[in-house]
Formats: sequence, structure tokens, C-alpha cells
Amino acid sequence: MNENWKITKGDKPLIATAIHSGHKVRSEVENIFAISPKSRFREEDPFTEILTDISDNSIIISTSRFEFDLNRNREKAVYLQPKDAWNLKIYKKTPPPIIKENSLKLYDAFYQNLRKYLDEQKIKFGKFVVFDIHSYNHQRKGENAAFDDPQKNPEIIVGTSNMKTSAWKKRITNRILNDFPHADFFGQKLDTRLNVKFTGGNFARWIHQNYPNSACVLSIEFKKIFMNEWSGKLNENIFAKLHQILQTVANATLQALEK
Repeated sequence: MNENWKITKGDKPLIATAIHSGHKVRSEVENIFAISPKSRFREEDPFTEILTDISDNSIIISTSRFEFDLNRNREKAVYLQPKDAWNLKIYKKTPPPIIKENSLKLYDAFYQNLRKYLDEQKIKFGKFVVFDIHSYNHQRKGENAAFDDPQKNPEIIVGTSNMKTSAWKKRITNRILNDFPHADFFGQKLDTRLNVKFTGGNFARWIHQNYPNSACVLSIEFKKIFMNEWSGKLNENIFAKLHQILQTVANATLQALEK
């Protein structure tokens, strides 16, 4: 296992990933950070690594997106300026080129490993689905501020804009868009929408470009209703319910794929 990521190989043609769940950074990076660990944590996707246990095939990234972001293309993968990362000051001063180079070596190594892994999945299964699991903030104005407009911030967003094959949308995407909002969420229904705010990033795009006829990547964004995004405290009951619902959706997706 690489210390920056963990790839688990299983027997199901469903791969669950958490590429923004990591928080650790190399010491040479941390030493010149201006951003605090707490601020980094708020913009990462904590606890999403737990959700990957919906399948025995999974990818978990332990390194913070603030060192290298696998969901951005290589040129933008290392945040250098506030405009790159929610107007946050990342570094005390412009990092020397060697630090960026070292981070990009890890970025490249991951995608090299990913290619080898997905080649194996293609040979083994022919077709496979990827749940690219993320979470997003909805209290941007401050810890004591009102939550962002729920009309523009659904509980679940399913991003599919990188998908190449229309057959996937009919077979898999429609099933997911039906199952999430029909799940029982403490007597309510989950507001689930397609390609609102987030449509899928570089990770999904890379997989679809390299495995256009084999891979179906669904970028699933959970609004952080399961935690306090400012304190970082997890609401275990809500998280457990979302976990259960995601497992049900995963099982239904596997059934649809088998058909």
C-alpha cells in the first residue's frame, strides 16, 4: 500500500472512491503553509473514506487536496494562489519549484497506478461503475451564518457531464436518480439533482477518456448535512443513515449492471 493512497481490489464491478478525504501533507509542504489545518479540513471531504466500504473495490486518498488535487488537471493540481482555493491564502510565500515538482510526482504516480488498476478491472469485468464520492459545504458565510439557499444546494448531487456513452445514462444514472430521492431519510426524501453546481472533475474525466466503453463514473456529492463543517464534528445518526442509503443504491446499481 502506498502511504498516500490505498487501492483495494475486490470482486465487485463497482469501485467506490474518496479522493478528497485525505488530510496529511508532506513536512516540506506543511512547513510553508499559511493555511491552518482547520481551514484545510473544512475544504476537504472528511469521513467520505468510510463510505467506500459499500464495495470491496475501493480507492482512498490519504493526502490532502491542498498538496495535490487529483480532481483537477495537472496544470492546476497544486494550489498556489488564493484564487485556486476558495480565496484562501495557502502559502506564507511562493513555494520553490521543487515542492510543486515533488507533489506532481505523486500526482503522476497515482494516475499511473490508477491506469494499471483499471486495466485489471476492464479485463476482469468488461464494464464497471465508479462511485466518485465527495461532500460539499453549505454554510459558506460563517459558522453562525444562515445556511446557503437549499434551492441551489440539494442534499445529493450526481455529476455525469463527463460521461461519454448515453447507454450508461439510461441504464445506471436513471436508476440512481430514482433510488436516492425515494429512500427514507428520517421520514423525508433527499433532494437529489443531476449536474447542479458540480458535474464531475478531472478524475471522472480521465477515467471516461481512457475507458470510454468500460467505465461509468458517477460523481456523488453529499451536502455536509452529516457534520458541522466549521467545527468538524460528525453527526453519527445522519451519517449512518446516508451510509445505509448509499449502500442500498450501490446494491441496486450492481443489479442494473448485471442486467
